[in-house]
Amino acid sequence: MPTYLYCLTRAGAEPAPALLGLDGAPVRVVDAGGLGAWVSDVDVPPPVTVERARAHDGVIRAAMEQGTPLPARYGQLLASDAALRQELEDRAASVRLALERVDGSVEMTLRLGLGESYVPKSFEVNQLSGREYLERLREAERSDEGRRRRAEFLQRRVAGAVAGVVRGEVVSTGARDRATLVISHLVPREQVAAYRRAVRDAVRAIVEQESSSTDAPASVPVMISGPWAPYSFAELARG
Repeated sequence: MPTYLYCLTRAGAEPAPALLGLDGAPVRVVDAGGLGAWVSDVDVPPPVTVERARAHDGVIRAAMEQGTPLPARYGQLLASDAALRQELEDRAASVRLALERVDGSVEMTLRLGLGESYVPKSFEVNQLSGREYLERLREAERSDEGRRRRAEFLQRRVAGAVAGVVRGEVVSTGARDRATLVISHLVPREQVAAYRRAVRDAVRAIVEQESSSTDAPASVPVMISGPWAPYSFAELARG
């Protein structure tokens, strides 16, 4: 029967007997050379639903109570326990290094607004002159370039502010409208409160500095969420 993988842990971390995963399947552990894998038995690859995604994350959150696991992406399926053991044995050194990297840490997600997103005006190309069409393209390019520079500036300021309390960073820009800078930080559990303070102090300092300029943004929209399992820092668990 196929084996569904939730996360990887150090040996000795055991799911509670009553812990259930996808579609109410019991969660068990597969031991492999000093590593553990929290898994369930499934009949077929499970199509993603909101309920299943929550169940997947719920198992990983349960593992977080015993340490910091390496989360697997949703839907990672192995042919059998034996296939999973072989995969882990082949990659044991890399997985152990990854576990050491995230040990005792959580993921915090920071979202910073970059200003109004560029929304192309509705038009038919054949209704525009060549000059008008090129101006529309330049407008989009200026908007994108401005947000890119803004994102780089904010990222540098935040990175400097949290340098003493983070172990890793993954930076991206919101894909929908490119108007949000998204930064994932790997933060020691005991430093979460200090991390929140450092981010807020950094944003407050930016706003105060820019408030002296009449053409600068009046605020920097910010949202801090977490703690989460370190999904953004578990590349080696993704297969």
